[in-house]
Amino acid sequence: MFENVIEQYLTDMAEIRNTRANAPETSFYPALEKLLTHIGNLYL
Repeated sequence: MFENVIEQYLTDMAEIRNTRANAPETSFYPALEKLLTHIGNLYL
């Protein structure tokens, strides 16, 4: 299950990067938030 979370995170990051509309780092925050939320939910 953990592998799927990381795979989804990397997919989200690639999609954001491929749009070339990303700001230096802030446009990646939603993908990171989603990753951390999923990881947190695994351990609750």
